Amino acid sequence: MPNVPNYGVRVFWSDEDNEYVAVCDELPEVSGLGSTFEEAVRELQVALEGVVKIYAEDAEELPAVRPVETAYSGKLNVRLGKSLHRDAARFAEIEGVSLNQFIQNSVSRECGRREGRLQSENSLRSFQDEVTAKTQLWIQIAVTKVLSQNIVLGGAPQWSRGRAATSASIGSGVFVPAGLTGDGVMNTTKGVN
Repeated sequence: MPNVPNYGVRVFWSDEDNEYVAVCDELPEVSGLGSTFEEAVRELQVALEGVVKIYAEDAEELPAVRPVETAYSGKLNVRLGKSLHRDAARFAEIEGVSLNQFIQNSVSRECGRREGRLQSENSLRSFQDEVTAKTQLWIQIAVTKVLSQNIVLGGAPQWSRGRAATSASIGSGVFVPAGLTGDGVMNTTKGVN
């Protein structure tokens, strides 16, 4: 089992996943899901062990452990506007909890919601980066295939949209070198666009 650094861990409830989500502060793209708080942390540990192993195989350095934050006492003195104070007290009474508990629950829900949004944004960024990388690879492959046909028309490739100069249809929106038929053969009977 790889030696996982003592990274910071945050756990929050995800309405989207309908599970707890545990994330690593130093590697936010690594997460663990679970029906309980503890299960999410165990799954994160398994994921981190896999990441540590990959970093070791690739001889890459793991992110450094972030310094421990200031210790908090758990006591917070907050000023509220009169109407917000009244509304909070009313909702606490409706929920059958103390005003203190209501405020704690509200802050906890909001922090979880924001954490979930951050996780979603990180996931979206990772997905966008992956799509961009694959698109660039596909473009390189396509250009390589075209250039491997050694096509030079008048010193530089010329392109037409949708149809080759022979009127051989290969579908709208597809760019092909002018003067080529759909099978990539140079048309010698028609002029070049």
